[in-house]
Amino acid sequence: FGYIGNVNCNHIAALYDYPDSSLAIYEIENREENISIYPNPAHQQLTVSELKQGDKIQVSDMTGRVLIQTTESTIDVSYLSSGIYLLEIKTQDGKRAVKKFVKE
Repeated sequence: FGYIGNVNCNHIAALYDYPDSSLAIYEIENREENISIYPNPAHQQLTVSELKQGDKIQVSDMTGRVLIQTTESTIDVSYLSSGIYLLEIKTQDGKRAVKKFVKE
């Protein structure tokens, strides 16, 4: 998007409408292209690169149900069922990015 209404929306990563929250725009300017998650697909652990102190991670299923909340860059996903998940990164200054990963 270039604009939503009259709001300039450069650097949008994703637009989601979660059933238990208001409509939200997720972005992390200039950092998003540096953030990666691996391995993808994951079996036991998932690692988030470029995580900074104070960043928070939330893993949700595709219905928006939060399954994991952490500040660690290595996440145990061994107990998750096989499927597609969303990993949301929240910075201290309120910016956000969402990445998809597959759990095998």
